[in-house]
Amino acid sequence: MPPKEIVFTPAKIVALRTAHDAAVTGGQEQFKFEGHDVLTDYARYLLEYLKNRQAGR
Repeated sequence: MPPKEIVFTPAKIVALRTAHDAAVTGGQEQFKFEGHDVLTDYARYLLEYLKNRQAGR
C-alpha cells in the first residue's frame, strides 16, 4: 500500500517534474510517483500550484 501523503520538498518537486515530463514524452496518461498512480494532467496542475506556492503567490 502506498503512503497516504507525499511531502513535496524541492527535491521531490524536481522528481515529480522529471517523472511527469517522461510520461508526457512517452505518450502516457498516467505514471507512478512515490508508489501512487498520478494522471499527467493532474500532475501538470499540481506542479503549477507548487511553483506558485514556492514563489509566495
